[in-house]
Amino acid sequence: MPVSPTQRTLQRLRAQGYFAEVVEHRHSFAPAHVTVDFLGIIDVIALRPGATLGVQATSMKDNISNVNARMRKAEAEPRLVHWLAAGNAFEVWGWSENALVRWRALIVSGVVTWVRMEDER
Repeated sequence: MPVSPTQRTLQRLRAQGYFAEVVEHRHSFAPAHVTVDFLGIIDVIALRPGATLGVQATSMKDNISNVNARMRKAEAEPRLVHWLAAGNAFEVWGWSENALVRWRALIVSGVVTWVRMEDER
């Protein structure tokens, strides 16, 4: 059975020395199952001395459209600015079969700006 992007994210963060936990949850009431992310954008929160990181994890099959959609969603979320202003970091992680692509959100002159982090294989 394939490992979900969230589970892959947990494994990677823990291997990097973070204490990491899933913070999204599911509402299972009718008519549809709905997943709710922390602050509307965070699937996993990871902590280690001097660093708090919120991650939105997604799949990235043949392109990065899922990653782009998550970045746009985060930009539209007003609570992201508060998360970053509190000294926390936020990244969108896109998982393909063989690679991880990471984008970090920064506030530059009051605007959310994205920096591509080094790809990891």
